[in-house]
Amino acid sequence: MATLLVLTLALLVVATLSATAAYRLSGSRAWQREYNPHGMGLATELITLALLCGVTLTMSIIMEDAYSHVLLHQGWRAGWILGLGGVTGAGVLIYMLILAPRILAREQKVPSPQVGRECRLPYLLYAPYSLVFWLAMILPLVVCIAVSIQADSATLSGEMSAFEETVAQLGASAQADVPAAVARLPLFTVEHAEAVEVVQQVVDRYLWAAGVFILALIFMLNTRITSIFTREANDAFKWVMWLFLAVGVGVGFFGLVRYLELRDLAMAGLERLAVATEQGGHGQGLVAAKTALLELKSAGAVQFLRRVLDGGSLWLLAFTYGAQIIMARMTNRSVVDIIFPSPVAAFLGKFVISGEDEPS
Repeated sequence: MATLLVLTLALLVVATLSATAAYRLSGSRAWQREYNPHGMGLATELITLALLCGVTLTMSIIMEDAYSHVLLHQGWRAGWILGLGGVTGAGVLIYMLILAPRILAREQKVPSPQVGRECRLPYLLYAPYSLVFWLAMILPLVVCIAVSIQADSATLSGEMSAFEETVAQLGASAQADVPAAVARLPLFTVEHAEAVEVVQQVVDRYLWAAGVFILALIFMLNTRITSIFTREANDAFKWVMWLFLAVGVGVGFFGLVRYLELRDLAMAGLERLAVATEQGGHGQGLVAAKTALLELKSAGAVQFLRRVLDGGSLWLLAFTYGAQIIMARMTNRSVVDIIFPSPVAAFLGKFVISGEDEPS
């Protein structure tokens, strides 16, 4: 853990020196016009880095097991992680050293003889900052979420198999020894509640992760932090935001399906117990089985949604998008342009009727 902290601090120092060199030592007027028009470029870069560190720290708490596996137990040596890191690093370098200087030269109309000094040099100095930003901050975030999804999928599958075995045991006990099956009913109810709790914890984890990440991006996209990135980079952040939201929603739907499957399994076991107690004339056992069965019948999808709401993660997601809409309206900006990447925003701008359109 100490080694990881030292490495993190060293990378932060490298990123800080890189950004400082790009803004203070490159002497590029095109760079200053593009990314430092208000004199806040460097400060904004460092605030962005600090914000991302905060998000990474929060995610490491939410997904502690995944971060521990990847960063502390050498899970990063997996082939797919190294490959993804190589592709990401190559993409950052290609963009920083080839594509971004051309974009800057085009935007600032820099003459060809001055492109090297005005555009390539500042991006060369800025490249270490971008590598730390994407490889040491963004990539571990994405990787740990992927690892967490894989681990939680295995956990949910194992929990489902274990509960299926529990239901089978209750059914067999009801056929062989009804009083013993009735005596086992309280334990069966607890085991079902434990399985549901595992599902809810998984859903809450990903909804919290999506909410925290989106909240950080909302802060970035509603401040002058966006001025330090090109439009293409800002679009990349928006795509990542929607990717995280899609992951959260997908896991939430998957959790709902598992919750209903557990409910159906439990109801099937209780119905078998109710039939056995009725046939055996065990009145108290029949009452207990039917009472538990009625409670499960009333605990449908709405009950699961209520449990998720109690966890607070869904409220965070609602708050993030609500705050986005309010901030856009207060500052007279387009909500569509803020939330969606530019290709999607352009399509919606042409497809959806706006307030400036005259009624046909």
